[in-house]
Amino acid sequence: MPYQNRRNFNTTKGYELVRILRGGQNIAPTNHIEIYKTNLYTGIISLKAQVVQRFSVTSGFWKDMQISGKRVHVMTIYRDGQGRVVIPGSSIKGMLRHYVRVLSERTDGDDDSGMPEVIFGSTQTPRLKSFRSRVRSTDVIYEGNLKGLKIFQQYAGYPRDNFYKVYSLTKKEEKGSRHEFLVEIIPKGSILEFVLSVEGLKGIELGVLFLAMGVHPNYRFCLKFGRGKNIGMGGLLMEVTRFERDKGLLGKEVYEGAKLDELIKKAASEYLNFVRNRAGVESNLKVLMEDSQKIVKGASSNGSVSYTHLRAHETSLHLVCRLL
Repeated sequence: MPYQNRRNFNTTKGYELVRILRGGQNIAPTNHIEIYKTNLYTGIISLKAQVVQRFSVTSGFWKDMQISGKRVHVMTIYRDGQGRVVIPGSSIKGMLRHYVRVLSERTDGDDDSGMPEVIFGSTQTPRLKSFRSRVRSTDVIYEGNLKGLKIFQQYAGYPRDNFYKVYSLTKKEEKGSRHEFLVEIIPKGSILEFVLSVEGLKGIELGVLFLAMGVHPNYRFCLKFGRGKNIGMGGLLMEVTRFERDKGLLGKEVYEGAKLDELIKKAASEYLNFVRNRAGVESNLKVLMEDSQKIVKGASSNGSVSYTHLRAHETSLHLVCRLL
């Protein structure tokens, strides 16, 4: 496939290319005073993500450590003001935005107008008038032990006009002459538990969000997150465990179990029936599913797993984590 090389690297390793879908319909953002209308979804989505490939979300800061009697520099994962390891909610939101982009159509022939901008906000799209994000994520506090791993820098790849890059769970990029460095990592088998706050999403917007999480039973896949995505790191398998819908004066409605499954299927179906190029969306889904199929099948057959506990830190009164 045609590809623009900003640096000299092997384009056959580390990722897949999926087609950018054009010709999407303009979608009007929901006015904030309408978020409790009966045809819109406002509330809290609880999620669990199984770490199927060790991962790291580094802060860019380095610290000195003694390993085997040698002094080395290690790039660290984020810490909060109390020194606790944190996976930022903004990074989780960025991951979801990328997969929404892959599974949605662009409007006006550019890459700054479409479903991601309507859901997650944009300061670049004039018609949205700097519309703010309607999806926010809690930070996640990591309470387990970290490990260290040598990795090398992933090259930034810039597809030509017709393709996006999605990192692969099965392909790995070759190191070549690139310099290795140590990073802190969260080990495989851990579980992240976090919460998304959604505000005034239409059924089609909730549908593409569910599809982008890889949680639809007919479209299951793993997402890639953080550093080392090009060398077999950063695989997450998501699961929606609960949706508490806020209906304003009408109270709350809770979706769990079979009721939640039906909501996921209904919203995704509404979205797929809305897009003009359904075959293109399903083709991109197929690429993601085929890349993940062995890991998804293995996770399903193993059932529940033991894990180091990660959580959005809660008290009985409120969420301590900030929403981003």
